[in-house]
Amino acid sequence: MSTALSVVEPQAPEVMGGFALARYITEQAGPIAKLAQLYVNGGLVPTNILRAQNPVGAAFTVLTTGMELGLPPATSLRVIHVIEGRASLSADLMAGLAMQSGVSLEYLQNDNVGCKIRWTRGKSTGIVLFTIDDARTAGLLNKDNWKKYPKAMLRAAAARELARIISPNKTIGLRTRDEIESD
Repeated sequence: MSTALSVVEPQAPEVMGGFALARYITEQAGPIAKLAQLYVNGGLVPTNILRAQNPVGAAFTVLTTGMELGLPPATSLRVIHVIEGRASLSADLMAGLAMQSGVSLEYLQNDNVGCKIRWTRGKSTGIVLFTIDDARTAGLLNKDNWKKYPKAMLRAAAARELARIISPNKTIGLRTRDEIESD
């Protein structure tokens, strides 16, 4: 059996279907594990993966989660994180997944008080708002990033909520680092 990585035409998960994609990942587990090992050995993974109890396993988790979302390996390593043994998505990735489904975004407010985003897809439109009061209620304001970068964190929280509304098929069961760490 060869351990060489095979070149395949990339297909979006929607084209492959859930079980077909799972079967493909299972069949490619060896080459994906080798790729994970190469990334870890090359130091091309974030420090949270390098510090994991099993860095290759963490990189493997990121790569397969990225495959499920239709992302290339290097992109997956930048925007998917392993927190407490679970894959988590960056809020920017969540917003990007919503935009892949044909959504356009308009930021109506983005300051230290709140972030309000208007979304449009076809004839449908809506508004998502996440405020500093929402963050306070969720117990987020004691965290360092919320103290240092409230504007960015409010934008990330609003983007996360937007993605869950617009593309739940992509984000179901996946959470952001902030959500996992607040559990």
